[in-house]
Amino acid sequence: MDERYLGKDKTTIGWGGYPLSAWDKPSFAVVANRECGGGCVIFTGGPAVPCDMDQLGGHLVDLGLDDAPPGVSVWEGTVRCWRDRESGADDSELVGTFRPPNDAEWDAIRRGVSPWDEADWGLVEDAP
Repeated sequence: MDERYLGKDKTTIGWGGYPLSAWDKPSFAVVANRECGGGCVIFTGGPAVPCDMDQLGGHLVDLGLDDAPPGVSVWEGTVRCWRDRESGADDSELVGTFRPPNDAEWDAIRRGVSPWDEADWGLVEDAP
């Protein structure tokens, strides 16, 4: 996680304006994938996927999400972080599973909006 600071509610804020407690909750992503590869992330909920996208870009293969089934699916999981003992470099990977969108998620996707409200993860909009 990049910068940490005390938000207005005195909560320690991690990467992207999410409180550190947000990282303990599952994150979500709507993923569209083609059978021959080359899919994309359409919407996210929670900090895990946007954090990796910020660091690695949006290609599914770079995010470790290239095993998504063809079509539209929802990835649900967390990010696993560690520090390499030899180099001291921080690293992370997304750990989760894919499932079909539920009815409420499909409704939001069809309307072109995220199925999840970032406030559920305590997002602080004015974070640096």
